[in-house]
Amino acid sequence: MIATSRFVRGSLHRLRGIASVAASGTPPFIPAIPETVQAYGHTWQDVYHWIQSKPREVQRILREEAEHFRHVAHCHDMSSIAAISSQFRAEIQNLLPYQTESVGEVFGGWEFVSEQSREHPMPIYYRRCHLPPSAPREQQVEKKEILLDINKLSELYGENISIGQIKLSKCGNLVACTIAQNGTDDLYSVLVRDVKSGNIYEQPALKGVVSIEWDGDNETLLATQPDELGRPARVVSTSINKNISNVNLKEEGLMNEMFWTTVNRTNNTNAHSTGYTSLHDVFIEDLDVNHNGIVLYQRSRTTGKPEIEILCSGSLRNNSNNDNDSGGGGGKSSGSKESISVVSSYRPQLPDYAWCITPGANADFFSDTLRIMASSPVHPDEAMDLNLKSLENIGQQHPWKKHKIDTDFCVLGHNPDNYTLEKTWAPMLSCSTGSSSQQKDVSGGQKSSHYQKVPISLIYQKLHTSNETKHPKPCLVVVYASYGINLPTDFLLERLPLLKRGWTIALVHARGGGELGRQWHAAGRGPGHKPNSALDVEAAVEYLINNGYTVPGSIALEATSAGAVAAGGVVNSRPELFGAVVLESPFVDVLSTMIDPELPLTVHEYEEFGDPSTEQGMQGLKKVCPYYNIQSGGGGGGGDVEGIKRKERKGHSINSTKFSKGESSGMYPPVLITCSSTDARVPIWGPLKYAAKLRAAGGDVTNSRQGKGGRSVGVGRGSVLVYADAHGGHLADDREKYDLKAVQYAFLVDALMQQQQQREIDCLLSR
Repeated sequence: MIATSRFVRGSLHRLRGIASVAASGTPPFIPAIPETVQAYGHTWQDVYHWIQSKPREVQRILREEAEHFRHVAHCHDMSSIAAISSQFRAEIQNLLPYQTESVGEVFGGWEFVSEQSREHPMPIYYRRCHLPPSAPREQQVEKKEILLDINKLSELYGENISIGQIKLSKCGNLVACTIAQNGTDDLYSVLVRDVKSGNIYEQPALKGVVSIEWDGDNETLLATQPDELGRPARVVSTSINKNISNVNLKEEGLMNEMFWTTVNRTNNTNAHSTGYTSLHDVFIEDLDVNHNGIVLYQRSRTTGKPEIEILCSGSLRNNSNNDNDSGGGGGKSSGSKESISVVSSYRPQLPDYAWCITPGANADFFSDTLRIMASSPVHPDEAMDLNLKSLENIGQQHPWKKHKIDTDFCVLGHNPDNYTLEKTWAPMLSCSTGSSSQQKDVSGGQKSSHYQKVPISLIYQKLHTSNETKHPKPCLVVVYASYGINLPTDFLLERLPLLKRGWTIALVHARGGGELGRQWHAAGRGPGHKPNSALDVEAAVEYLINNGYTVPGSIALEATSAGAVAAGGVVNSRPELFGAVVLESPFVDVLSTMIDPELPLTVHEYEEFGDPSTEQGMQGLKKVCPYYNIQSGGGGGGGDVEGIKRKERKGHSINSTKFSKGESSGMYPPVLITCSSTDARVPIWGPLKYAAKLRAAGGDVTNSRQGKGGRSVGVGRGSVLVYADAHGGHLADDREKYDLKAVQYAFLVDALMQQQQQREIDCLLSR
């Protein structure tokens, strides 16, 4: 299906004499070797395609990228990336509480709690006898029973472990968890801990599983396992006591390859829910079911804020068609037509700051209390309980019970009142002109005026005078816009150092996400609509500039995984807007990945990005692939040979008095790519090819300016750095997250600072 030029094999001989480590200030040598790629009747040139089939060269490149990054990061003085990241890490560490304890959730006479501390940074899960609120804290601590200590597991299995799921058996004496080592964060091994004895038992029969669940007999574990493409396709069982393993329960071989399966236990603990999920099945954010009714977690299509609606009925019928939180004697029955008759509905008011609402465990089907967690980008999680028996009396007021946390358990020195939270909307851009658009089809067929605008969540320091809005600030723009997943608006501690330095953070809820429902996802999905995601980022950036929040060149862009499709697209088309870009585990070589059905997740993602076996799908993939559309000198919009010409973009609405586009001459902004060779979702060759092509297109100018002693300083436009973690997996775990973010944000600060200094020098020289 995929053919490559035989010229490549003869050309690689010259790599053999290359030194294994790059010179201190020199990016890795990655030769551009002409190669013709053929797939589904299409051909194009990919001069870095050879990297995909040369694992030894990949390791060489990674070593040299690491050396190059160390040299640039530690250059010359206290303004270096290393110095700034060290300062950020210290600030984050000082904000971390000495000890945190979650608000307990009650079930079966027990209160379940998790705890972390500076001494034990990984979670410790335990339970204690449920005591009345008046009981002294000493009694609660004395009755504590540890269920699982992740710190102990890291001592046994290494610091680079990640935990997927934790499941408690029906009897409450066995805890099963999935554990991944060395960054393999998609496939897990299974451990079982005996709560009474403390013994841990490995389950060799359950290697490479995706999810697990206990059966009702307290000795059988169910697990989903992947097929050869990494798709969870079958359910197996193993007996913990009898050591009888791999009894095949269900085989999904007849199912479409675009589906996957999972298994969960319903809240009545006697039934299991086996779900078959495709990309377009689920769009309700979440729901809970108990004997009082159904709780829907939704989002306002006018304000973009979360809402809760409680649907009550006279009785809930067994086997009602709901997902995990079902009970009262039945689980989900696929295709069931059973239903409940709604007697009344209630919408309890939420706090104004509650930009993010997530359900609590709510494990007790017969409980009269609903637990939610409320947060915002500047408000840490707060547990809130609602008495479901008092719904008839709440009117517009809500009797939420907020759980106070001791000062030892708060984020130290952080005051949410120092920051402003703002929801705003940017006019969309037309795909053909780049001007503001009111076209119906651009928004995916929506009629509401809000569907003609892009939602933006803004966070910045509270203004003390009305004149402060006239002084634009550095701005971090964050985007994801994929799979119908909402861009999180919860609290992230690692962003506080930027906010304290006067940065504005703009969360762009572009089409392709799920913020405005199913049609919002459809408007940014597939070959016909995926380009809208990048257009929405561009529209949001123009809005921020025109409304005085920031200026071009002071805008940093951040994207993770599939969010890099939108981010890479707008960087290709409008590089002059951005002062720096950070891409984490970026999905940037979309075309090379999607034409190879043997790679994990490829077939499953045809709906999201396009099926290359169709002409429309192939053209769509070429159009949205950030790697394919890199152009020499920046400016984007075309491929190597079968280039897709950049469409005329007239009528851009940026105020010309605020910025001269000649400043960057179309050169790409500084880019930091963080990735891992153990990433099971994004092949390591994708980010490496992208970095090589960016350097070739923009002319890496990392060393263009000299500091004291002739040493290079900082990063300039066109520079590209790669920060690779050999054990990081697709996403950094909790232990490494803050370190990684400190490096990423230090890069952004350094890059914007260096360019500001260069602009000031250029201004003086031009006088």
